Amino acid sequence: MTDPHSVHAEYARQVTYRWTAEPGIDLDSPEVQVARAFTESQDAWGRTEDHLSVYPGYPGKTYQGISVHIPPRIGTTYLHIYGVEPITDDNGDPATRVTVCYDLSTRAIEDTPGTWVPAETGFNVGVVVTRDDRTQPVRPELDHTRRLPYPTWDVFAGWNAHWATGRHRSEATATRTRCALEMKHFNPDRRSTPIPPPVEPFHPGWPVAVDTPADQQPR
Repeated sequence: MTDPHSVHAEYARQVTYRWTAEPGIDLDSPEVQVARAFTESQDAWGRTEDHLSVYPGYPGKTYQGISVHIPPRIGTTYLHIYGVEPITDDNGDPATRVTVCYDLSTRAIEDTPGTWVPAETGFNVGVVVTRDDRTQPVRPELDHTRRLPYPTWDVFAGWNAHWATGRHRSEATATRTRCALEMKHFNPDRRSTPIPPPVEPFHPGWPVAVDTPADQQPR
């Protein structure tokens, strides 16, 4: 049987995501998992322009199944969550805002043979998470002791997510400053190197559904 997540596995060998958060924030809470899956899917599409790189149920742009050649981005993506707060969305409905700081400076592209150039640095964004309906979304039973660098189940079932827009778009100056200064790998110089940056182990990754088929389980 063909692994439906073979594309995710291949891209995970090129780029991994390492998440941290302020004390008291649970990286495996449903709303935070939705924000993480949305952020990683958005980033995967931007990196690859491959519609197969986004996660199951991704509520973003409808891709047309086209892909173009993009030099691979190799390395590790560091992300830190500064806040998780209840808000109302632009329709006045209850929502959750997750404030995320990206650090992409340890990802690079091979500009010329033997010359790897960091393609991005870092920035601060907000993700607004809402429910598709007012009932409690049903998640599969998850085994949190087994982890993969990508979810094999639909994290978005019963949820929606989008970048903060309108009145939720602006970020406090203090948070932007923390994002720029506190991410330990932030590199505004973006100097080239003769070797690609390391692809470090994912963290915390994604729990595996208890009934995940054997050919999709961690090896």
